[in-house]
Amino acid sequence: MFSKKSEGKEYVYNGQVAVAMESQIIVGTNLTQTLSDSRAIGGMVKKLLETTGELPEMLVSDAGYGNVHTLES
Repeated sequence: MFSKKSEGKEYVYNGQVAVAMESQIIVGTNLTQTLSDSRAIGGMVKKLLETTGELPEMLVSDAGYGNVHTLES
């Protein structure tokens, strides 16, 4: 749930999608109730391992993932 003083509370969902670079096939999805991407990468990597049986060789993401927690994941 996301809270704004002036607007009350509203529910927020944050969707993540992982795509195989070469084939452009979706290989993982994850939906959380968090506003920020900053802690979402760990859950996505876990989903990729469950779905494909492998860890990704490389991750490409936007600046929303750029923090110490993401790098440690």
